[in-house]
Amino acid sequence: MRYSIEKAEDPVFIEKFFEKNFKIYFSDTKKEKIKKIEIEKKSPNWAKETSLLRYKIFFDSKFKIIRGSAKKNRSKKKVFFLMNYLYWHGFNKGRYRIPKPLDYFEKANLLLYQEARGETFSSVIAQNKLKEIEQDVKKIARWLAKLHTTKIKGGLFEKAAFLGEKKYQKMIADIEKIMPFLKKEFKNFINLNLIQQVWNKKEYLSLIHNDFYPGNIIIQDSKVFGIDFDRAGIGPFLMDLATFYGCFDFPKEIWPTGLTKNERKKFQNLFLEVYCKKRDIQLKKIQDLLKPFLLKIFLDQIHFHFYFAKRGWRYMDKTAKNAAQRKIRALVLTVKKLTKDL
Repeated sequence: MRYSIEKAEDPVFIEKFFEKNFKIYFSDTKKEKIKKIEIEKKSPNWAKETSLLRYKIFFDSKFKIIRGSAKKNRSKKKVFFLMNYLYWHGFNKGRYRIPKPLDYFEKANLLLYQEARGETFSSVIAQNKLKEIEQDVKKIARWLAKLHTTKIKGGLFEKAAFLGEKKYQKMIADIEKIMPFLKKEFKNFINLNLIQQVWNKKEYLSLIHNDFYPGNIIIQDSKVFGIDFDRAGIGPFLMDLATFYGCFDFPKEIWPTGLTKNERKKFQNLFLEVYCKKRDIQLKKIQDLLKPFLLKIFLDQIHFHFYFAKRGWRYMDKTAKNAAQRKIRALVLTVKKLTKDL
């Protein structure tokens, strides 16, 4: 099914929509009226299948900010259900939270939720304040432990989104067509079936975020908010650990953090130590189990950056194409290095 996500960006429709649902979204603003609504599109203009929006709603004496997320071809209804479940099962108070989900409007496939004020953890890292990063890493580890130990009934949620062996095989074939100089790097590449095997180990299954990168983590003073649950569901909790841990090893072509190798290693170890202590899990066991999942997150990064570049390849100039190729090559070489360490 394809949805009319253009409605989410239409000022006339949005104004009527918020007026109609005033009591639901603005129950604490009963005596005031909406004066105007500013719509800011956060997703790039060329992204026709997705719309990420920020609605700034002005009242007589104040304003409120609501975030919107819409997709043309994949329903957001289950994302709303999952967020609603988490919010009312402990993530609505205390230090470890998610933004309050407000509504799901099916015709526009529009998910609405309150904005989590603060800054992304990737922004915190960019400021290179080591003491602040250290404290935030501890909080993030505890947020994740809380998610992974959230009690859920069997069959309540679907499996988390998963890229498997066939998707990676197609990705490699596509890369070799567009970037033939990388063909040699795929000789003696990783056994892709290994990824399929580790994903299906039932003893490590829990509710997972499945996209747990620093850009999806909001720091607000002593609080941590997880955002963007589009890929969430039931999966191995090691995937989330590998995602956050592994991002510190991203090549500079992907994420130039400004951190030294020793600083990155320190934060990686601290993250695992705090997480394992919180869940009473043996650290050494987790470190050993993590290795194939680290391979997977780098394969996923190749998939993301390659197909992101492929969509705009015909419009790119030589400089942009060279930059994209350097990113893909750096990630491929990282996978090869990790394969040797297995």
